[in-house]
Amino acid sequence: MQIRYFSTLVGVSLALVACSADRPDGRDRAVQGDAGAAAVAVDPVDPPARDAAGQAQALALWGRGQAALENAGTAAAVLQSAVESMLEQPDAARLDAVRNAWEKSHEAYMRALPWLRLAFAAPEHALEGRAMLLQIDSWPVVPGYLDRVPGYPASGLVHDTALELTSGSLRKQHRLTADEEASLGFHVLELLLWGATGERRAADFVAGSGGEAPQQAPAARRRLLVQLVAGALAQDFERLGKRWPPLANDLSRPFLALDERARLARVRSSGVALLEQEFIARLPQSSESDVESPVATGTLVALVAMLDGLRDIWFGGGAEAPSLLLETHRQEALQAGLNALGEKLASLQSPIELEPVAQLNETRQLANQVAGILRGDPLEVGSGAPQ
Repeated sequence: MQIRYFSTLVGVSLALVACSADRPDGRDRAVQGDAGAAAVAVDPVDPPARDAAGQAQALALWGRGQAALENAGTAAAVLQSAVESMLEQPDAARLDAVRNAWEKSHEAYMRALPWLRLAFAAPEHALEGRAMLLQIDSWPVVPGYLDRVPGYPASGLVHDTALELTSGSLRKQHRLTADEEASLGFHVLELLLWGATGERRAADFVAGSGGEAPQQAPAARRRLLVQLVAGALAQDFERLGKRWPPLANDLSRPFLALDERARLARVRSSGVALLEQEFIARLPQSSESDVESPVATGTLVALVAMLDGLRDIWFGGGAEAPSLLLETHRQEALQAGLNALGEKLASLQSPIELEPVAQLNETRQLANQVAGILRGDPLEVGSGAPQ
C-alpha cells in the first residue's frame, strides 16, 4: 500500500481506534505494561479537543512509520534483484552492485528500526517482534558457521552437505544452538558477500558443472545460500508492510487504541529500549575492538540512520507534534540531546572502531543522556541534561 493512501484512511481509522480504546472505567491498563516510562501529566483543558488532536497525531506518527517501512521494503527488494542479477552472471561489477544494494538496504532498515521497536513494544507482539527482528538483523555472526575462514577451508553451511539448504531449513537452523550461529539476516548475507576477511571474489559464485554432485559443490551451495537469505529478507519486509497500515488492524491496533498518556509511555519506553539495546550496544567497547561485521563503515552508518529514525518519531510531525507528547522543558532537552548526539556522530571517523576510547565513551554518555530524558529522569536546572 502506498503512503499516499494513508491520509484517505484517517477518518475510518479514527473511528476504529475510538471503538477499540473505549473502556467503561476510563482507565488505561496498558500503561502498566511499559516498564521504565515516566508518568506524564495530561493538560486538563478542553479534553475532547486535545484527545482528537492526539488521535490525529498518533495516526500521522504511524503514517511516518509506514513510509520508513516501505522504504526499507523497497530497498530489500532491490537487494534481492541485485543478488539474482549477480548470480546470473557473476563478475566484479555485479558483486559491487550487490554490496552497494546491501549497504543501502541495511541503512534503510536501521532508519525504520525505531518504528519497528515501537510497534513490537506492545505486550501482545513482544515475543513475535523479538523473533522477527532477530531474523532480519541478528548480530554478531560467527563467520565459520557460514563459510570458510582462515585455517578452516571447509567449514560452515556452505560446506556442510548433510544439511539441505531450503528456506524452511534456514529458518529452523537460525540461532538454534547459539545466538551467534545465525543463518538468516543482513549480517549473514554480508559475510557471504564480503567474506570473513574481505576476501570474497565474484569467482566464488560461479556455478560449476563437473563432479558427481555439482549442486553440492561449495560455489553452488554458496549461490543458493545467498539467494535464500536475500529472499527471506525481502519476504519478511513484505509481510511487515502488509501488517502495518491502520486498516489492517494488526500492528497498529495496540498502539492506536491507547489513550494519550499510554501512547506517550509507549513511545518513550520504546525509545529508551532502542537506545540501550540497539544504539549503545553497537558502540565498540574499546578502540580497535572486534567489529560488528566485515563492512566496518556500516557501524557508523547504522548509528546515524537509527538516530534519524528516532528524531523523526519525535520531531518529524512538525512543531506541534512534541507538544502533545512532552512538557515544554523536556521537549527542549530532548531536541538538544538528539542534536548533540548527532553532532558527535558526525565528528567521528569511519570506521568508528578506530576512534579513541574517550570519544567512544563520550558518544555512549550522550546516548545515555537522551535515554534519561525519555525515561523521565530529573533534569538539571538550566542544563537540559538528566541529573
